[in-house]
Formats: sequence, C-alpha cells, structure tokens
Amino acid sequence: RWSAKTGDRIFDQETIFSYIDGGAEVYKAYNFRKCLSRRYTLSGGPAIILDIFEMGASKDAYGVFTHDIDGLKVEIGQDGRLRPGWLSFWKARFFVSIYMEEESPAAEQAVKELGRKVADNITGQSLKPEILSQLPPQGLQADRIRYLHHPIVLNYHYYISDENILNISAETDVALAEYQSGSQGALLILIKYPTSEKAIQSQADFLN
Repeated sequence: RWSAKTGDRIFDQETIFSYIDGGAEVYKAYNFRKCLSRRYTLSGGPAIILDIFEMGASKDAYGVFTHDIDGLKVEIGQDGRLRPGWLSFWKARFFVSIYMEEESPAAEQAVKELGRKVADNITGQSLKPEILSQLPPQGLQADRIRYLHHPIVLNYHYYISDENILNISAETDVALAEYQSGSQGALLILIKYPTSEKAIQSQADFLN
C-alpha cells in the first residue's frame, strides 16, 4: 500500500522555476499561485508524485489542463486524461498532475484511486471559459480545444510570430480549436479583446 512521505513541498511563483525546469512559464501564463507536491512510496520502491497546482480561477485551471490534452478519457475530476505513467485533470481552480516513476497495473490503480480522492476533496465551481460557447459547433473536435491568454502558449501549439502581433495579454481570452470536415482539417483562433478598438487594432497588426 502506498503511503505519503513526510515533508510536502510548497512552491510559489518564484520557487516553481526550481521545481519545473523549462516548463514553469506555462503555469505562470495561467495565473499560477502555488503548488503542493507530495510523494507516495511503496516499501521503498518507485514513487507516485502528486502535484496540485492552484491557479487564479477555474478558467486558468482548465487552460493549463488543455496544454496537453492527449490520453485516454477517465471519469476523474473534470476531463481526466490518463497516459502511460501520468494522470491529469482539473477541477475548480486547481490543476492536478499525478505521475508514476515506474508503470505497473498496481501503480496505475493507485494513481486512479488517489486522483478520485483528491478530486472529491476539491470544492468550488468548475467553470469553463465563456468564449468556448462562441465556437461554431459544426465540425468542432470537442476534445481538441485549448484555452489561453499568453502568446508563448499560442506559439507552442501554433507558431504565429516571435512578436505578439495579435496583442494577446492577460486581458484577452483565446480559444484554439481544431475542426474536421471529412478528410479536411482546420484550426480556428478566436480572440476576445477587452474593447472593440483593441480588436480592430489587432486585426490591422496581424494583416500588416
């Protein structure tokens, strides 16, 4: 039976860079607040690592979850995904990642049980970004939608420019959605700006 090791680690907006080498900027792009990291071990064997990320709002937790949307859907938390060695989900303003140092059927079962217990203990509303309701439904691949409000995240999934020509910022909401019609695919970038003037300016900057 896996048991929690003593000495949970807490990371804030500065110390998270020491924990996630090269990936902390993604969390920062979604209003990261803090992270709790806990290790579970089984008789000194390979560990299971639980990371609970507190984000600024539920839409940020959903957004950081959509940064990696591959995997098998599981009924754990919101939109749970299971890949080899890794379970992730979001709920309320929290993003949860559970990683197995070594895969096994027992470890996978333990990860699922741990994920359900964590999800059960998270309270609060799990609200997806309102902009998703404005995506045209025909051909939309519902499991291939990403939400963001930082240009580095957009460029990671679909490179536009080294410069922020779409004027994406903390004040913008962006949906990046995949569409399919027969054998033809398309990608839609839908951006909500704080003002109409900003939208018009951004269109001009993009066309230029």
